[in-house]
Amino acid sequence: MPEHGCVPVCQANGTVVWTHLGDGPTGPTGPTGTTGPTGATGPTGPTGLTGLIGPTGPTGPTGPTGPTGPTDASTAWPIGSVFITVVPTNPSTLLGFGTWLAFGAGRVLVGLDSGDPDFNTAEETGGAKTHTLTIGEIPAHSHIQDSHNHTQDPHTHTQNSHNHTQDPHTHTQNSHNHTQDAHTHTQNSHNHTQNSFAPRIINSGTAGTVGVQGASAASNANASNAATTATNQVATATNQNATATNQAATATNQNATATNQATTATNQNATGTNQAATATNQNTGGSGAHNNLQPYIVVYMWNRTA
Repeated sequence: MPEHGCVPVCQANGTVVWTHLGDGPTGPTGPTGTTGPTGATGPTGPTGLTGLIGPTGPTGPTGPTGPTGPTDASTAWPIGSVFITVVPTNPSTLLGFGTWLAFGAGRVLVGLDSGDPDFNTAEETGGAKTHTLTIGEIPAHSHIQDSHNHTQDPHTHTQNSHNHTQDPHTHTQNSHNHTQDAHTHTQNSHNHTQNSFAPRIINSGTAGTVGVQGASAASNANASNAATTATNQVATATNQNATATNQAATATNQNATATNQATTATNQNATGTNQAATATNQNTGGSGAHNNLQPYIVVYMWNRTA
């Protein structure tokens, strides 16, 4: 820890010393201290260019000789082997040994699978080049029918005879009058006049004295009535016009609700017979077998039998 009032001074050799302000000249440099611990390694720089390949060194000593292999090539294809080639030459000519028969014509090879009954035996065959689907293998689909009608024979539905009866009821109007305005019918004043005439006396005589009968007191005298015709004068009566006006009288019907008695109608059975109408489905598909081949390449295969 520097003393109070000291300042650092860097020397030419890179060391730092503390000097009091106002002190005399710097004394000689003291001895170098011990080297501190090595710092951590910095990151690795990029790899430099590869140098030139040096000259080949001398060949090393020969190693020990391995066991001698079989000299008979037939051991590489024992009986039961399958030889595959793209040339038609029989392997007995190509290889110089064995009896070879053409094998698997028109078929592909598949590895044995003991867990699948279709592939659990060597030289087992199966499959087909083409296949026609069974009904169970056909995908679910629909068929469109030609438009058609179903017609029933003419028939009727008859109900048992029955009545609908209403409860007895009346429709009543409020009592009211139709009144005419008071009026009179007046005729023009007129007379009915007869022609004048005089009646004739037909009996003549002297009246007897009261209480005393007179002898031959009166004598009848014949008299004839003179005809006198009475003629009515024509008198035409003319009625004066008299217009009768009816007073307005509005009739109001009293409400009368009619209730129908319940009557259940039972239809007689009528069986409708449909006329035969055959629906024809539109055909689709050709019923042919479909191609069942996988991608393939043709080769010659031979099986060694001896």
